[in-house]
Amino acid sequence: MKLEYKDWMTFQTAQRLHYNFLENIMQLTTCIALAGLYFPITAAIWGGVVTLGRLIYQFGYRLSPKTRF
Repeated sequence: MKLEYKDWMTFQTAQRLHYNFLENIMQLTTCIALAGLYFPITAAIWGGVVTLGRLIYQFGYRLSPKTRF
């Protein structure tokens, strides 16, 4: 079944976002878990900051493709 160009671009963008998330989640989880052993409050704050940053990145990447380089 053939898709329109816009549909393919939407799919490709979603796939790139997902792969980018998967490439970084293990290192991030490990670092936050290890930091949480000694600095639990700081690790929780940085975990929240990173999560918020990832959400902003996802929305920005998905909604404004013309502003990317």
